[in-house]
Amino acid sequence: MLCYSGGHAAWRWYALLPKPSYAHFSLAAPGRTRIEEEDAKPDPLTVRFDRSVASLASAGKQLPTGVTIQPALAGTWRWLDDRILEFRPKEDWPIGQAYAVVLDKSLVAPQILLKDYRFQFSTARFSARVAAAQFYQDPVSPSLKAGVFDVQFSHPVDPAELERRIEVRLAGQKEGVLGVGRETTPFTVVYDKLKLNASIHSASVAIPKDPTSLEVHIEAGVRAARGGNRRPMHR
Repeated sequence: MLCYSGGHAAWRWYALLPKPSYAHFSLAAPGRTRIEEEDAKPDPLTVRFDRSVASLASAGKQLPTGVTIQPALAGTWRWLDDRILEFRPKEDWPIGQAYAVVLDKSLVAPQILLKDYRFQFSTARFSARVAAAQFYQDPVSPSLKAGVFDVQFSHPVDPAELERRIEVRLAGQKEGVLGVGRETTPFTVVYDKLKLNASIHSASVAIPKDPTSLEVHIEAGVRAARGGNRRPMHR
């Protein structure tokens, strides 16, 4: 009985002790650099804390130590104020890259405890989609039509990687055997200045008597001009 009373008293004493208060943070991962805009700069990685964690003397100053990022990336860590920490890369962010960040305890004021000292984030991945498909009718020879397929990309595409994966086929063309004897429709590709958009134009197709369709197939593996993740594609 005495042992129970002693244990109960110790628990009550512990329960009444002040508990440490942990600071939390949220992340704003960088998006794709908006290269459509003049003098565009890469987005920063922003770490926003729910309370004051850094000394005011640190606000606006670069941090020579206190944060580790892997894989290593040249850039600058800086406290914007006592709650917001940001990282600006020296060059544009790699595409579709995952990073791990470790915050040293010396980064924050001595009385501050962080709930987490590690976090992960990823940069914007390369993506692509077929945005529109239509038939274009020749105004001089109305019986001739061509398929036009508009493809949009999140980052400038690698033209060679794209074009070698494109196949345009008119319904009813021969499938062939193991690729031998397979029939396809010739095409050309037109890009905008930044290569964020591509327009695939089939050769002129004489419309048969029976209804038919023209399809574009883009094999998986298309990638951005700057590399990064390869994108699976669908027709």
